[in-house]
Amino acid sequence: RGAWSRGGGGRGGGRGVWAAWLDGTDLRRCPRRPVPGAAVVVSALYDAYTPNSGEILSKHWDCEVRYLPSGHCSSFVLHHSAFNDAIRDAIGRLRASGVPSNPGIATSLSGPADVRTPLHPSL
Repeated sequence: RGAWSRGGGGRGGGRGVWAAWLDGTDLRRCPRRPVPGAAVVVSALYDAYTPNSGEILSKHWDCEVRYLPSGHCSSFVLHHSAFNDAIRDAIGRLRASGVPSNPGIATSLSGPADVRTPLHPSL
């Protein structure tokens, strides 16, 4: 028995629990953003963990998607600059849209973020 047999028991019981947990992480459950075009989704072309997630999310939020020629983990390890560029571009688009500023968002767009400075006041 054990964790994989919980949630209905028998074959597939653990998979059902895992699927229910992953369903809670589905970003399509989030409402559309106030400025949909401001979001920039970065997606890995060879992502076996969350395949097609960039395309699915970009359709849901009506936003840009940028693809990286890598997998789920290697995209993060090898393409930090692409993520930084996407964050910078999204914040720039928000500022240009006239949406009121959030004090929890990093204010410097001129260079790499200081990882010691929290982006949210509660961190």
